[in-house]
Amino acid sequence: MQTAVLVTGRFSGMHTGHAKLITQAYNKYVATNKVDLLVIGIIVSPSSQKVYDTYIDIKNELEVLKDIIDKKDPLFKRKKELLKQLEVLQKNPFEFSKRKEVIQKFITKMPILDSKKIIIMSFDNGHVPTIKESLKEESIDVKVLFCGEDRADTYNKQSDRIDDEALDFMVDYIDRDLEDKKSGSGTQIRKALIEDNYEEFTSLMPEEFDEELIKEVYDIYRDSLKEKGLISNSNSSLAGITHIEDLDIDDFLFWLKNLYNDNIELIQKLDGTFNMSIVRTNEGIHFARLAKKQENSFTSSSLPKNPLYNALRGACNALEDNRIQQVFIEELLPNEALDIEVLYGI
Repeated sequence: MQTAVLVTGRFSGMHTGHAKLITQAYNKYVATNKVDLLVIGIIVSPSSQKVYDTYIDIKNELEVLKDIIDKKDPLFKRKKELLKQLEVLQKNPFEFSKRKEVIQKFITKMPILDSKKIIIMSFDNGHVPTIKESLKEESIDVKVLFCGEDRADTYNKQSDRIDDEALDFMVDYIDRDLEDKKSGSGTQIRKALIEDNYEEFTSLMPEEFDEELIKEVYDIYRDSLKEKGLISNSNSSLAGITHIEDLDIDDFLFWLKNLYNDNIELIQKLDGTFNMSIVRTNEGIHFARLAKKQENSFTSSSLPKNPLYNALRGACNALEDNRIQQVFIEELLPNEALDIEVLYGI
C-alpha cells in the first residue's frame, strides 16, 4: 500500500493560494520521501454534480416557467426549486474535468512536481476519514492532511473523533510566513471571469503561469461559463477593453443591435487605464495598487515582463526619477498615499 499526503478543496477557480498549498504539500512530504504520493481531492458535492448533469434541462424548464409569478400557482414552487438549483451552478460553475485540467496544467508548469507522484480525484465531501476509507480501496493510505492554517482546527476535530486507528491521520498546514494577501479566492476568480476582467484575473494567477498559460486557463474557464449561459457567448477575451471590431460577426451584430442598452459600455476614448498608488513611508516612496487591495510594492523592474503591464511599467520608469520622487516626499506625509490613473492608448 502506498502512503500519501492529502489536500482537499473545491478548486473552483485555481489561484495562488491553491498553488502554494499543492507545492508545499509536495515539497514537505513527497519530495522528502516521507510519503509516496500527493493526492489532490477536488470536492464535488452530489447537488453540484446533479446540476452539471441537468443544467440544460433546468434552464429550458425555467424558460417555460419565467412568467409564473403568483405564489399560489402550483408551478411557482417548482420554479423556486429550479432557481435554487441554478444558484448551485453559479457558485460552483466548473465541473470536475475543468478543475482537474487547470491543476494538471499547473503541475506540468512546475519542474519540481513529478506528475507520476500526484493523483487528482473527485470526492463528495471534505470529510477526511471518509476520503481515507475510500482511498484504502485504491491501496492508498493517507497519513497527512495538509491545509490552510484557518482549516486546521476543523480537520483536527475530525481526527479526534475517530475510533478506528486505521482511519486516523495527522493534520499539517501551510507555512504562515509564505501566506500573503495575493492568495485570492475562488470567488474573486469567478467575479473576474464574469466581468471579463483579465487584468484582475492575471493578478490572482500563480506566479509560475506565463502570459500564454494565463490566457489558456482564462479561456478554459470562460468557455465553461459560456456553455452554461452564465456569461454572454462571446469568443473574444482580450486584456484591457475589448474593441468592437475584434468581435466575431455574430457578437458584432449583437453589439450593434444593443448599442444603447444600459448593460453595454459604449465607448472609451483611450484603450484603458491602470490604477496606481504612490505611497509615502518613512523610508521614501513606493508604488502599489491600493484601490485594487494590492498592497505589495512594485517597481518597473519587478513587474511581469508581458505587454499587459507595459503601461504600468512605463509609469514606474517615469516616477522613479529622483527629482519627481523628491516632490512626492515634500508633498505627502508618511503613510499618506496618492491614487492616480495611468492612461494608455494609441
